Amino acid sequence: YDSQKLILTSDVVTGFCSTSLLEAAIAEKPVIYPLFSEAADEQYRDFVCFDNASNIFDIATNSKDFKKIIIEKYNKPEISKKSKELRVLQFEEQVSSIVSNASSEYSKILKDACI
Repeated sequence: YDSQKLILTSDVVTGFCSTSLLEAAIAEKPVIYPLFSEAADEQYRDFVCFDNASNIFDIATNSKDFKKIIIEKYNKPEISKKSKELRVLQFEEQVSSIVSNASSEYSKILKDACI
C-alpha cells in the first residue's frame, strides 16, 4: 500500500520509531506514540526514537491509556498551533525540508560537493 495515502486517509496514526509518524504529524493527523514502561526504561534510551516525542505526539504509557487516547483523538483530532510548529521542525530535522524546492536544493548541494 502507498503509505502516504494510508496516512492521509487515516483518522489516527500510531507507531514506533518510524518516519511515517513524522509524515502523519505534518499531515496534521493525531499521532499516538506508545512509550510503555519497557520502552521508557533508561537502559533502552538509545533505542527509542524521537526523544522529544512528548512535544509533538500524544504519549501512551500503557495499553489502557493507549486505547483511551486513540478513542479521544478519533473523536477530537485537533492539533494545537504550537504542536504543528514543533512537528514541522522535527520533520525537517529528521527527514527533509518541507519547502517545495527541497529536491532541487539537495541536488545543487550534491552537485557542488562533487565539483
